[in-house]
Amino acid sequence: MIAAALLVAGGCSDDLSTHTAGDVAIVLATPGPDDVRPEVTSATLRVMSFNIWLGGGLVDVNKVIEVIEAGRADIVGLQEAAAQTAAIADRLGWYSDERLHIISRFPLIHPPAGEGAYAYAQIAPGQVLAVANVHLPSDPYGPTLVRDGETLDAVLANEEATRVSALEPLLPRWQELVGGGIPLVVTGDFNSPSNLDWTEATVGALDHMKYAVEWPVTTAMQGIGLVDTFRSAHPDPVRNPGRTWTYGYPYPRVRSDEVIDRIDLVWASASATVIDSQVVGEPGTPDVDIEVEQYPSDHRAVVSTVQLDPIEPGPFVSVGHVRLEQGDWRRATSGRCCSERATSHLARTTSRC
Repeated sequence: MIAAALLVAGGCSDDLSTHTAGDVAIVLATPGPDDVRPEVTSATLRVMSFNIWLGGGLVDVNKVIEVIEAGRADIVGLQEAAAQTAAIADRLGWYSDERLHIISRFPLIHPPAGEGAYAYAQIAPGQVLAVANVHLPSDPYGPTLVRDGETLDAVLANEEATRVSALEPLLPRWQELVGGGIPLVVTGDFNSPSNLDWTEATVGALDHMKYAVEWPVTTAMQGIGLVDTFRSAHPDPVRNPGRTWTYGYPYPRVRSDEVIDRIDLVWASASATVIDSQVVGEPGTPDVDIEVEQYPSDHRAVVSTVQLDPIEPGPFVSVGHVRLEQGDWRRATSGRCCSERATSHLARTTSRC
């Protein structure tokens, strides 16, 4: 039996009635006369992006929990989550969205208009913000192409063909939210550096940074009204590079020709106030603000503190559980390793995620 819930005028209620049509049970939630919804004028949240490295199973999934707790996160977008999203949420006593691989202290709701591009986190009864999480294709990797002598035009063409094409279907959904005044946070392993990091001032900062690059993935995110929270909190990429991939596992076990960059990002609506952003990782690792002994991943996590104003959504019907068909990469791309755009491409890209 499939359960669905009707959220009326932005709030769930204890006044529920159940109707059955065939094999589908529909739970109707309607405001009762005694319902009192607390006013939420603003909320301060810590939002984390964390690639846990093939489900956290290569190291110790208990350490994944420790990283989340050390970061004092409220909402976490997991990448390479494998089948661990719900299990990690259960260990924390949290809610989970296994389609988007998001876990949260707050209930997570699937608005049909999102079509898998985002969910709602209910901060208080009738008060929500939108949350999304992505894991873009990994290879061919742009900074490696720069390192190996490709021209800027070739690098940008590769970005358009690999990562921008994967991101484009999501952008209109997110832009609609931002334009409609619905606060949005997006986490992800974008497998692309930031255009705010590869500037004339940073050319030569690392051997592979041979010229400035307007990386199109991050310019596209900025173009729909989103803010790179780490770079907002730390505007100087020379002083605070914030690099997350990869200092190796365990640090400093890294290849001599490794290209190290900041590709794990937390974005927020421009209407949000960014208070801080920190990197979580192995003690002694460059750029790490929050240290965790025996850190469990080859990616450093980033956790940003943002203040935003939740809103009351319009009425909609939402299913309690989302069914995914095996092999449907279009609806299950955010938590798997490397590129999910085609099986043949995936087979070629298992070297880095």
